[in-house]
Amino acid sequence: MTTNAKSPGTASTNRTPKRSCGTDSHADEQRYARGFRAFRQGHYRQALGLFTRLLLGEPLNPRYLMASGACLQRLHRYEDALRPYCLCAAFSPTDLLCQLYIAQCLMALGKSAQAVEALRRLLAAPMKDDGQQALRQHAQMLLDTLLAATHKE
Repeated sequence: MTTNAKSPGTASTNRTPKRSCGTDSHADEQRYARGFRAFRQGHYRQALGLFTRLLLGEPLNPRYLMASGACLQRLHRYEDALRPYCLCAAFSPTDLLCQLYIAQCLMALGKSAQAVEALRRLLAAPMKDDGQQALRQHAQMLLDTLLAATHKE
């Protein structure tokens, strides 16, 4: 299954949980930038290591959760990717991209009924801006495909 996880850590939220362990934000941003570069170059294991280290300092940061989930998804570790994606969804319920990635992982795991539920939740969520229209169209296409496959069985 190909995924559309092009950019890790794109969770849109203004609510970043407080830092624990007093980590250095400049060092964190540098580490995130290195992880992002590694991800874009296809070095998903290396990127995952960097994002995991960031999560040690901020275990509930939606941006880091999304990034680690994207790495795991690209490594075809779909079950593992669901954990950070679901946490991200809990802290950023309006992040439709996170919801889409949850559905993609469920589809890759053969959990069609759960994927249908996830896609329906995504499509029922209020749209924040016009930029989400393409994402909704993609979600609708995946839902239609899943429902058509279900009816054939």
